[in-house]
Amino acid sequence: MGSYQPMLFGTQRINSAGHLEIGGCDTVALAEEFGTPLYVLDEAHLRERCREYLRAFRARLPEVEIAYAGKALLVKALCRIVEQEGLSLDVASAGELYTALQAGFPPERIKLHGNFKSDQELLMALRAPVGRVVADSLSEIVRLSRFAEAEGRQADLLIRVAPGIKTQTHTFIPDRAVGQQVRAAPLHQRRPGGGQIGAGLPHTAPAGTARAHRLATVRPGLLPEGGGTDGRVHGAGP
Repeated sequence: MGSYQPMLFGTQRINSAGHLEIGGCDTVALAEEFGTPLYVLDEAHLRERCREYLRAFRARLPEVEIAYAGKALLVKALCRIVEQEGLSLDVASAGELYTALQAGFPPERIKLHGNFKSDQELLMALRAPVGRVVADSLSEIVRLSRFAEAEGRQADLLIRVAPGIKTQTHTFIPDRAVGQQVRAAPLHQRRPGGGQIGAGLPHTAPAGTARAHRLATVRPGLLPEGGGTDGRVHGAGP
């Protein structure tokens, strides 16, 4: 049998003691100091991945906006890294929005995402105010319009739509199945600003993902990345 080759990413390496190192830190020593379970992020690798996504997408869509999906992990230190690297931030709850604001993340670069948004979350988004609310249903648009009118504010929207890209994954994983759609009624106090496309795309190759996001018929608004790999794209050629 051949020798085992560990799968290592970024600054990860196996040191002379046989321990995993991340960013030059011995993970066994970290566990002894801080206890377990312990989350350790490779800042250098994370920053490089942010830059890779920006390079890959802007080579094809110069004005595209890339948003880190906070559902992957969101703490204040990570918010600051994402902001410094020029990405926007996709939040999906009141807690994530609060964390981002406490970290000083520019609210105009925050997008409120998520299913079944509460009244509290919509009001928080309006009052921040966040750059966009990603509308998931007609009823949500109606509620947002009502709150915006009461607050005397404009609600800038992205509308979550089905991209028509099939993914090889479990039925419940893709953001929206092919054929589903959201229709936006002509409501007061809302200002659509493009489309948000989600199909359960693999995130291991930014350039390949950029090719899959061909938005010829949709004004580029927001392409959120992050949150894990959950499917394989079919029919997304160069």
